[in-house]
Amino acid sequence: DGDRLSIRELRSRLARLGVDSTGVFERAELERLIDEQLELRDASAPSAASSSQWQPPPPSQASSGRLAPPMSMHVQDVISELEERGVAFNVLEPHRSLARRLEAARASGVRAQTAA
Repeated sequence: DGDRLSIRELRSRLARLGVDSTGVFERAELERLIDEQLELRDASAPSAASSSQWQPPPPSQASSGRLAPPMSMHVQDVISELEERGVAFNVLEPHRSLARRLEAARASGVRAQTAA
């Protein structure tokens, strides 16, 4: 089947969803974990669109300079903001490591890149 993701892509997707796939070797189990995680995320999200991509904070937070602490953010949101800021990272890094990268980027003033 040409539409199927590779095992590597499945593991990468799980990492982006914040799921550790260490010790999982069967394709069906990796796919099941992805499906479960997406169902949980969709069920708990106010709307599917709001959780799919990082968005700047609401104006009230942006004007006060208050952003959510990276350790309290979902791993996918941390990854999305790192990408927006152009910060290099490995999607397989633990959430704590990614959050530290984001904290450092924010502290050093690395801003989100804008389309030119």
